[in-house]
Amino acid sequence: MLVSLDILPKKATRTHEWADFVEFHCIVTRDDEFTQSDLMRLIDSEKDFSVDSDDDNTEASIKLDEHDELIRKVEDVFNYLDARAGEYGEKYPFILSGNAKIISFKNGLTGEQRLYMFLLVCSNTRFLEKKRNSFTSRFEYVCFQVLKKIIPIGGECYLFGAATNQRYSGNIFNRVTQLTSDLNGVMVSDQDDFNPNATGDEGLDIVAWLPSGDDLGNRLVFFAQCACSMDAWKAKQKEASYERQSKNISFSAKNVNIMFVPFSNRKASGRFEIKPDMDVVFFDRYRIMHKSESCLGDIELGDCDGLINKIIEFNRTIV
Repeated sequence: MLVSLDILPKKATRTHEWADFVEFHCIVTRDDEFTQSDLMRLIDSEKDFSVDSDDDNTEASIKLDEHDELIRKVEDVFNYLDARAGEYGEKYPFILSGNAKIISFKNGLTGEQRLYMFLLVCSNTRFLEKKRNSFTSRFEYVCFQVLKKIIPIGGECYLFGAATNQRYSGNIFNRVTQLTSDLNGVMVSDQDDFNPNATGDEGLDIVAWLPSGDDLGNRLVFFAQCACSMDAWKAKQKEASYERQSKNISFSAKNVNIMFVPFSNRKASGRFEIKPDMDVVFFDRYRIMHKSESCLGDIELGDCDGLINKIIEFNRTIV
């Protein structure tokens, strides 16, 4: 089985995470739709909100309060989904109907809608029983294609992570040495400072710069980190920062520090749910989708495209 949705989000989970949970359920249901009542039943199966006639008035009052809270929560989630549908417009692969009480999955997805589906899965790899690495690795590639369109014309952009040998290969010392040369920088760390067997990325997933026509420093540099986890991204915001990277390389001018995440870090109002750090250029699902308009033809989802089809088709036969 590729997908497992047995575990509900925690009660205090942010609304955008509950919204993703509902979208995932909508994808794998036989009739291509999921309702407020369906979500109520799922939560009820985890906790009994019914009132036992033998309970005293106090206990009954508590259970009624909990039930009212549940109704408000479910309504909030579907109102959020309705706002999300308006925010993404034609790029959104779902339809809200019945006064935002029903969400339905569109058939015959466009390229932008499939990209949304891809980012949805990347945000929720915890629902996958296998193939998680396929999505997290491909997410870096998608962000790489987006960043190439962001940097100025003539800029160079490369994947740096261990999963690629496009330009940087070997152990981490060899790759940092190559990057130092590319940036006309000065290597600060010694070879002894690195584990000779280490194949990590030193906090860098994507690197880019604007050639200056000389061999001097003080050039425009972009370092990017990609994080699929809704929890880990906050701690990773500093990974690609000048303060972190200057421990290995001295390249004079501070780099642009970029963070890519596949989830929608938004409130229903469109404002950030959790505000990123001041020195981070932040790309969440909405911004990635927005910038993808100019590079959609270059974005290939690889085997993830087929896996998305399996999530849609296979699980629908067993739910």
